[in-house]
Parts: sequence; C-alpha cells; structure tokens
Amino acid sequence: MTKLYTPQPDGPTLCIFCQAHQETSTHLFLKCSTVPPAWEYVMNLIQRTTRLYLTPSNELCVRFNFPNYATRFTDQLILIYTVTRHAIWKTRNAARFENKTTNSGTIIQRIQQTLRYRHSYEIRKNNSIYENTLRQLCAAL
Repeated sequence: MTKLYTPQPDGPTLCIFCQAHQETSTHLFLKCSTVPPAWEYVMNLIQRTTRLYLTPSNELCVRFNFPNYATRFTDQLILIYTVTRHAIWKTRNAARFENKTTNSGTIIQRIQQTLRYRHSYEIRKNNSIYENTLRQLCAAL
C-alpha cells in the first residue's frame, strides 16, 4: 500500500538534451544549453515583427518588461511563448521516447512548422482572431 502513494521515477532523470543536469521544468525550458538558441530565435522574431526588445525571465511564467504601448502585442507574445514551450516539450519527447537526435535547430524548425501550420489553419477559419498575427510571424520566419 505504501508504494501506491510513493511517486516512482518513470525513467532517467537526466536532461535528455544535455545529459549533464537533472531534468526539471526550469532546466528543460530555460537553462539547458540546448534551449537558449531557440529562445534567442523567438526574441529576434518578436523584435522583427513588433519592434519590441524583450528578454524572457528565468522563471516559468510569462514575465516581460513591457513598454506601455506593448499591450497591443499581448496575443502575439502569448502565442509565440506557448508555441516555443510546446516545441521544446515535443522535441524532448521525440528524443526521449523515439530516440531521435536533437539540437537547437530541431526546436527552431518545430517552432517554424507549428507557426506555419497554425497560420494555414487560421486562414481556413471564419472569423479568425489570430490570422493577422500569424501572417506577420510567418512572414518574418
């Protein structure tokens, strides 16, 4: 009965990307040496499409230092942040469970593919609220 209540690790706890640190959410999404180039790519993408100069905090929440006029870009920032987190997670799972080799370029490619796919989906929808945002992002890819 005690084993029913004791969490058991489901496999290796080392980061699948760097193989040097414990895999925690903070390490995986922000501190692993494989991830910063993807975030840098995203920050450059945001800069090209919005003219905002942002840097993500080293926490797992969306916290940016916004200029006052940046609120009009909230949807775009949340979308790109969510897509990036999802791309990191999907790339991690492909490496862990499908033994696929991965690097920063793989994460960036997944971000680009996701944005293009999402844009093509939004074009086909009626009353799409993200079509213009995605058009701008895809044009900057």
